[in-house]
Amino acid sequence: MEQAQIIADYLKKYNLNLKIQYNWGVTDENLNSLGEITNENDVNAIKNKPPYDQRLMLVKLLSPMLSQPATNDQYEKLCNWIIKDWGRITTSYDNVDNLKDPKLSIETLQSFNRISSTSKIAAFKHPDKFVIYDTRIAYSLNWIILSQNAGNQFFPMPDGRNSKMNAFDIEVLIRLNHISTYQMKNEKEAYQGKFISQRDENVFIPKKQAYNTLNELVKEVHFMLWPERKNEPYLTEMLLFAIADQEIFQDITNRAGLIIKTAKN
Repeated sequence: MEQAQIIADYLKKYNLNLKIQYNWGVTDENLNSLGEITNENDVNAIKNKPPYDQRLMLVKLLSPMLSQPATNDQYEKLCNWIIKDWGRITTSYDNVDNLKDPKLSIETLQSFNRISSTSKIAAFKHPDKFVIYDTRIAYSLNWIILSQNAGNQFFPMPDGRNSKMNAFDIEVLIRLNHISTYQMKNEKEAYQGKFISQRDENVFIPKKQAYNTLNELVKEVHFMLWPERKNEPYLTEMLLFAIADQEIFQDITNRAGLIIKTAKN
């Protein structure tokens, strides 16, 4: 509860502007592709809407379709549209078998492999239960936890970062903040295999537990921000996504510093 409250307090200065800040929109071309899979009239209603409204309308449109038993190729086409067209993940995705169960348990999402893709399907399929786990959301959460001293364990980062997040790699900042964990104590450790990954175990949440931990934390934070909309945790997910490469980046560059012990002349 304490960690969630600290994160919620940090986000309260941004959540009222979510409708303006959220800018992950969908092009008309991509919406036309969706119209070929679903209902053209429903999709046309989404066009020319602000990104915030688009996301909410897409949730309302796609969730019932994805929650039905997958009896034809429409389900797979919808999954591919969410990942490639809406999510802009260009790597091929041709296996959604583990996501076809209408109940979709949390165990399905324990594998960290392609979590940015699979969690997108889960979030649209059951928007009241699951949120997206991607680079921006993990980046925002990690910085808040680090800068606000809100915990000692951090979320592993999926691949795929933009230039700002790549330049100020949050995993590097976290490791520097826990530098004693990574210092070699003797010469033997210099030749030790998996040196970093073994020490990361003390700092980062295990990948098999990462999705469930993030999902529950975001839902807990969400209830503190929007108690009247408790079944819409994607709003908090959208907020974490929206501030990652602007407000969070600015906070990092304003607050983070590094002192290096240089050689004496």
